[in-house]
Amino acid sequence: MQHASPFGTAQYSARGCLFNRSAAAHRADSFPPQIWHQDGIRGFYRGCSANLLRTTPAAALTFTTFELIARNMRASAATRKEQAAAPAR
Repeated sequence: MQHASPFGTAQYSARGCLFNRSAAAHRADSFPPQIWHQDGIRGFYRGCSANLLRTTPAAALTFTTFELIARNMRASAATRKEQAAAPAR
């Protein structure tokens, strides 16, 4: 399973221990040391590249759509302003 961030890695570890009923396994502060011990610093960032590959196209599409709509709205507002300023015939 790939995780998006250090928080996501710890969160996944927390979900995984639901089957382990010991009280120590349910403490949130027990996951980061476990991850550090098992995988080191790379364990906290496992899945970042997969998450970027998944989210970047959607973010690019959202950004492009916003910019195109904003450009069209500015052009439309400028046209209306020019029409309002023009003398009536």
